[in-house]
Amino acid sequence: MRTVSVSMAAIVLTAVLAAGCRDHECARYSMPENKIQPLFSPDSSLVLTVPQVEDSLGHLFWRITIADTTGAVVYVDTESEFVGNLNVYWKWDPDGRVWLYNSDDGIIHFYSDEPGRWQHAVYGPVGNPLEQGLPEPPDGLLPGYIHETGQ
Repeated sequence: MRTVSVSMAAIVLTAVLAAGCRDHECARYSMPENKIQPLFSPDSSLVLTVPQVEDSLGHLFWRITIADTTGAVVYVDTESEFVGNLNVYWKWDPDGRVWLYNSDDGIIHFYSDEPGRWQHAVYGPVGNPLEQGLPEPPDGLLPGYIHETGQ
């Protein structure tokens, strides 16, 4: 009888813990590092989110959105069309740039704050920057199925 009670208690405890992990904070810690949102900048002054938004035709797109800590939006990339039914991955680098890997086309993008105005730049395919002198994407940007060399 005691064995059944201990087993039942273990089952109940497991169910309670699993149910408790459905909230936002618990789910946040089970997400891969390159999918967590909101994601604070290295100096904690900015917050990155990458929501899916729907256009007037019902198409979904991922949108890079950067806000300050009060929630005031300082930048939204409304020009890029990162298709919402595919996947994107994002990460801050130590210099305060936002990086995004688009799984649709394998292209890496980055966003930097150039004196008061955010700039979007295309880095290029994994391991092959479009031009010399571009900063390097941060470790951990790419999904686990892709090596940092693009192979």
